[in-house]
Amino acid sequence: MPKESQTMIRLIISDLSEVLISGLYGIEVELQLILGIPQDEILPCFGGNLLATLFVGRITEDEYLSEIISENCWPITVEGLRETIRRNLLRSDNRAIALVTSLAEKMDVVILSDHAREWGDFVRQNHSFLKVFERQFYSYETGFTKIDPRAFTHVLRTLRVAAEESLFIDDRLPNIETAISVGLNTHHYTTIEALESYLVSRGILV
Repeated sequence: MPKESQTMIRLIISDLSEVLISGLYGIEVELQLILGIPQDEILPCFGGNLLATLFVGRITEDEYLSEIISENCWPITVEGLRETIRRNLLRSDNRAIALVTSLAEKMDVVILSDHAREWGDFVRQNHSFLKVFERQFYSYETGFTKIDPRAFTHVLRTLRVAAEESLFIDDRLPNIETAISVGLNTHHYTTIEALESYLVSRGILV
């Protein structure tokens, strides 16, 4: 990876799912009991082009779930699968939330998330900490997922901040690589401890 700019960071762009709250990861624990198949065979069924189409708002959640159930011949209803996802979306990492919300009180911090419209609405209704962030950018609203450089250039143009003055935090390496290609500073999220250490090294966290 290229050496990061030491320009002062003015903007933090934080991922939402798998950093602050749970997304799809974790539903396999509950679903294996219902479907009777190994956990590692479940999550791959939710990815690919169908998920990308959902994330940019071209299909509904029910259409997405119905296709997954039909393609895999799963013994579960759309309603059952929908509720399993909702339960998972309620899970959160309080330590990560406390860190990022404390940063939002001192500097500009925004959310950039790939989400279905229905999931985004549910998350915003059930996670009050999101009110701390003045701006939240969701793929179903912008039309771009984070694998697309336009997801980042849209945020930068909207907020009038240069790429080198911005830090992007995300758990997925493909998203990190896209952000780097646009010129952003990045941190690949693995643990809260590693994030804290990185923020200290950049002088963002004391």
